[in-house]
Amino acid sequence: IWAGSHELITALLENPFTTDETYSDILRNRWKNQSAYLTIECVVFMFDVAPGCLVTYILNRHGFSTSLVNGTLAIPASWLQQYPFPIQLTEISSLSSHSSLPKTLLKGDVLILLCNPLTNHLPTLISNAQDILHRPNTILVLTTSSASEHALDHISKELAAANCTPGKILAADPIRALEAISALKSDPSSPAAIQRYQDDFIGSRISLLGDVVAGMLGLKDSGRTSLPSSLLLAIRT
Repeated sequence: IWAGSHELITALLENPFTTDETYSDILRNRWKNQSAYLTIECVVFMFDVAPGCLVTYILNRHGFSTSLVNGTLAIPASWLQQYPFPIQLTEISSLSSHSSLPKTLLKGDVLILLCNPLTNHLPTLISNAQDILHRPNTILVLTTSSASEHALDHISKELAAANCTPGKILAADPIRALEAISALKSDPSSPAAIQRYQDDFIGSRISLLGDVVAGMLGLKDSGRTSLPSSLLLAIRT
């Protein structure tokens, strides 16, 4: 909560291999002139071009280009494309920014709550987000990649003592991931930059989030056939 949401979304949706500066510029400046929340989407269209031949085009409602219109960021990000159905994220700057936001959050298939454990104590986290933290579809992301399994277990027990049992607790470092992306984009042909990108992006652990979300959406070992149509990403209180 309070720290890391902008960095997390940017790191998840950024394309380190694109030369399209418009893509990165719109993504990184998406909160300019926005207020309570921002909707992010990528729509998948599939159609048959011949019997047994299915072609999939990844589009947003404005075509292939990235756009930010009326509080909706439409972007052909690969992170959004990894799921076999349309994904919609709602990024929220503050739960107190709009009276209806808490109710909106609870309609989401998955809720993701960020907390910097170095600057925000657990009692404060629990006080601000107890309704979210006791839900099995909540992922609590601690914005650090250095938290040990022992530390995560300790935090889990403290939350449980306060009747807060989120579905998953994990540690990730969005800032380290963004630094890895920036290093690669600044010199994509440099072996050193490529190595730094690989080391730091993996070390940031944000790639784990996609797997956790997939599991919560029933996409692993479940045989699920009825898939949700949206994903609500609830960030910061």
